Amino acid sequence: MIKNLIVIFLSVIGLTAYGQNEDFHFKVFLGAGVAFNNHFEINKYLQKNGFVQMEMGELNATTGFSYFDNNVDIDLGYELFTNAKGNEISKYRTVSNGIKLRAHYEVLKFEKTNLGAGFNLGYSKRNLHLYTKGHQVNLDEQIVGNQLSMHNEKAYLGPSISLKFKDRRGDRTKITVAYEFPINNKKWESASFDLKNTIHEKNQARLIINATFVF
Repeated sequence: MIKNLIVIFLSVIGLTAYGQNEDFHFKVFLGAGVAFNNHFEINKYLQKNGFVQMEMGELNATTGFSYFDNNVDIDLGYELFTNAKGNEISKYRTVSNGIKLRAHYEVLKFEKTNLGAGFNLGYSKRNLHLYTKGHQVNLDEQIVGNQLSMHNEKAYLGPSISLKFKDRRGDRTKITVAYEFPINNKKWESASFDLKNTIHEKNQARLIINATFVF
C-alpha cells in the first residue's frame, strides 16, 4: 500500500507538471491537528472487563513533501495519531503511524487565499497498549506482565477540502478538513500473544482537521 501511494504521488505530479507554463514548487511541510473517530469496536470488549475505553479524539502530527503550482496541491507524508487515558483499574496509550496522500484542485482563487477540493488516501497501523494498575512484580519469582499490546492496520479514502493562506514570501499555511472511510477490514492482532477474539473495525470512519506549513 505504501509503495502504491508513492507511485500515485509521482504519477500525479508527472501528469500535472507536464504542459504547465507556470513554475511549480516542491517543498517540505510540517503540520498538526486533531482527529475524531466515530467508533471503536474493541471498546465493548474493554468495557466488559472494566477496562478504560478508547477515546474518539486523537492528536495528529504530520510531515512530508508538498508539490503545488497555480492549480494543484499534492502532499505525501508521514502521519501520526496518538492518545492516552486511564481510570482506577487501567490505562491505555495508542500510537498510529502511517502514510498519507492528499491531493486538491484549487477551485476558488483569491489574492491571498485559495480554496481547494480533492481527496485523502492513506494507510496506518494503530498500536494499542493496555496496562492494569496496581500490578506488583517480584523479580525473585515468575515474572507476569501487566501489559497487552495489539495493533490494527487500516487503509482510508475520503473527500477533503483545504484553505491556503499565502504570505509575501510565497510560503503557505494550509487548513485541511477531511472525512475518511475505511477501505479494508483487517482484524486486531498481537505480536506478543494469541488473540482468540476476531475483532474488526469495519465501521470506523474519522474526521481530520489539521494545519500545515510549507517551507
